[in-house]
Amino acid sequence: MERKVNLVKCKAIGLLGITILMLCSCGGEPQQRGDSGAREGTASSGAAGRLTEGRVQDETDLDIGERHYEWIRYCREGEGIRILGLRTKEDILVIPAEFRGYPVRSVGGSDEEMDPAGVLDEDHIVYSYMKKLLPWNLGSKNRLKKIIVSEGIRKIVGTGFAWVMADQVVLPESLAYIDEFSFIHSRVGKVVVQSKTARLESLAFSSSHMKEIEFPDDFRGEIGLECFSQSSLETFKWPAIELKRGIFSYHIFGNCKNLKEITFLENQKKIEISDNEFINCPKLKRLTFPATTGEVRYGHGPYADNYKEGGVETLVFLGKDTKLKCCDDEGREIPGYIPTGKIIAPKGSKAIQFAKKAKKASYLAPDVSGAATENENGDDECYQPLDNYMRKAGEKAYKGKIKLVPVEYEER
Repeated sequence: MERKVNLVKCKAIGLLGITILMLCSCGGEPQQRGDSGAREGTASSGAAGRLTEGRVQDETDLDIGERHYEWIRYCREGEGIRILGLRTKEDILVIPAEFRGYPVRSVGGSDEEMDPAGVLDEDHIVYSYMKKLLPWNLGSKNRLKKIIVSEGIRKIVGTGFAWVMADQVVLPESLAYIDEFSFIHSRVGKVVVQSKTARLESLAFSSSHMKEIEFPDDFRGEIGLECFSQSSLETFKWPAIELKRGIFSYHIFGNCKNLKEITFLENQKKIEISDNEFINCPKLKRLTFPATTGEVRYGHGPYADNYKEGGVETLVFLGKDTKLKCCDDEGREIPGYIPTGKIIAPKGSKAIQFAKKAKKASYLAPDVSGAATENENGDDECYQPLDNYMRKAGEKAYKGKIKLVPVEYEER
C-alpha cells in the first residue's frame, strides 16, 4: 500500500506545475486585490470593462443577481471569469453563471491563488484548519447544505473544492473537466455529476470525505487512475461504460476502506472490472450482477485466502445467461482461473458451469499478491503480474508462488 501513498505524493508535487500555469494565465499577480470593494460588486454590466485581465481580485459585501455574498475572489481570463472563492451567510451557496457581464467558465485555482497565506504544508496535502481562510466557508464551523455550480461552467481546476465543507455539491450538465486533487480533503457528503461526458482526472476525489457520487445512467465520460482512492466512498453506481485504457481507468477505488456496495445497471452488455480494482477495500464483501448482464470480464487478481485485501470474496449472478471470464489488463482471457472466494449463481447457469471447472488461489506469495519489492536502489519495483504464472504450463512453473484449489460455488 506504500506504493499508493508514494503515488499521491508524486501527484501532489505535480501541483507545482499547475501553479505555474495558473500564474501565467493570471498574469503572474496572484495576490493583487481590487480596491473598489462593493461598488464594483454591485455595478452594472457596463462596468465590466474595468476588470483587469489576469488580475486576481477580492471583493466583499456584494450582490450577484438576486443573491448576496460576503466575499468573492476571481480572475478575468479573456472573455470569461474564473472564481477562486465565494462565501455567503446562507446555507446554500450558488456559484453564478455570470459575473460583471462576463460568463463564469471555471472554478478553482492554484494553491497560491486560493491560499496566499500559505496554510498548506510543503507537500500540498495536509491542511491546518484556520478560520477565515477557507475559500468557500465563512469559518471552520460553517458547513453548507449544498453548493450548486451553475449551468454554463465547464471546469473545476487546481484545488478548486479542496477542504470545502458541504453536505452536497451539484455539478452542471455543462461541466467538462474536474482537475487532479480538486476535492482533496473536502468534507462533502455527496457529489452529483449531471454531465454525461465529464472527464474526472486522476486523484480528483482522493483523500476526500465524500461518501457517495452520482452519475447519469448514460454517463460515457472518463474516470482517471485512483480517482476515488483513500476517500470515504461508501456506495457506487457503476456507469454503463466499457473498461478501456483512458476511459474507465484502472484502480479507481484503491484503499476505499468504507466502500461496501457497488450497484450495476440493468442491461449492460459487458461489465469489466480491472486488475487491483478493489485492493484494500475490506468492507466490500460481494458484487451482485443483474440477470440482464451479458458478460462479466473480471480482473486477474490478486486475491487468495491469505490475501483478501486484493479483491472481493463473493460474486453473485442473478441470471442464467451471464458469461464470466477472467482477463488480464490487456483483455486476454486466463482460462480456468478466477480471483475470488466464491461464486453464487442459478443452477445450470453459465457462471456455475464456469465455477465447476475453475480454480482459485488459496495462497499467494508476497511478490505475486501485490506486496511491492525493492530493487538495489531501494525503489519500489512493479507488482509481479499474476498472469505471468498462470500462463505457464503446469503447476511446477509457479510452485511455491501460488497454491490453486477448486472454486467454491453455490447453486440457487
